[in-house]
Amino acid sequence: MATASNLKPGSSGTRAKLLEIREIEKTSGVSAAERALVDLLREGPQTPQAFMALARVLMKQRKFEDAARAAAKARALAPLEAEPLVAQGLVSFRMKDMSAAAESFGEAIRLDPNSKRAHLGAAAVKMAGESYEDALFLCDKVLDLDPSMEQAHELLARINLKMGRKDQAIIELKSIIEKNSENKRALRAYVRLTRAEDRGDEALKFLADDAEANPGDKRRAQRLSRVGALSGHAEYATKQYEDLAAQGTPRGTDKVRYTVALIQAGELDKAREMVESLGSQKLMKPVIAKLQGDIALKTGDAVTATKQYQTACRAAKVEMLSPEAEAAAEDPEAKAKLWRAHAQKSILSAVRGRRAAAN
Repeated sequence: MATASNLKPGSSGTRAKLLEIREIEKTSGVSAAERALVDLLREGPQTPQAFMALARVLMKQRKFEDAARAAAKARALAPLEAEPLVAQGLVSFRMKDMSAAAESFGEAIRLDPNSKRAHLGAAAVKMAGESYEDALFLCDKVLDLDPSMEQAHELLARINLKMGRKDQAIIELKSIIEKNSENKRALRAYVRLTRAEDRGDEALKFLADDAEANPGDKRRAQRLSRVGALSGHAEYATKQYEDLAAQGTPRGTDKVRYTVALIQAGELDKAREMVESLGSQKLMKPVIAKLQGDIALKTGDAVTATKQYQTACRAAKVEMLSPEAEAAAEDPEAKAKLWRAHAQKSILSAVRGRRAAAN
């Protein structure tokens, strides 16, 4: 493990420590990553890379003023490098200061004409300003530099959508998810857009064909299951689980995904049976309570759903939803949905953290 004594600017120790902090973010959340970065900057050399990482996690928490200061510090430490300027541009963009964002991205491009991230940021600024042709030109430049850059393809889809070119946007999104089964953001956009265009069956067939063409790819099977259930086709989720059961390999996580799909499809009796099959292990208690909340919410019982989500949070020993956040709910259903989102995120982070600690 990298320690303060062997950390030097640009050293492999610094890079290793930043990678460790990335893992902390995945397992314990952005707040934990922020604390680790602050400790790193306090104990070791102050590097532009660490300040840029700090700016990124601060932005994720919407601490934009603090993120701006971190990005400015990174730039002061590396005034002739493009990446700190890109970080400044991203913060300005999130703060909706498009003039400052354009200036930062433009300066980054002048320092490094081959900076993909600078061109992508500049394209996003142009799109925000409704200069769609300029945005397309900059996206094309990014893809000239790196044809596989998914963020550029995603931005192209968004630009085409803004321009009313929905068919082209669907093609871009379809290309992304065909190449990368892990890109959930592109999948969600693809599903929403195809449904809005009354092409949901076409999307489902594409995902089914793609899963069939890649046997053994669990992520493709899982996304087909999720989209199928959301589309009212629980048979896709059923088939995935039956295939796993036939192989003798269904895990607790497979059962949970299957239960979620059944709930989304309205197959509540089957969902209740699956919840019963999850057992009574301590680790499963928050998950079971959360699923019971989902079932209650699906039946329209928002009050019971909220109580179950609260039970799930207590069982997972995570923070409860703040009274301020609760106050934003206009009715019991909205309150239950706020609790559902909070429980989902908090329980997932807690489970990841415990798994990481166990390893």
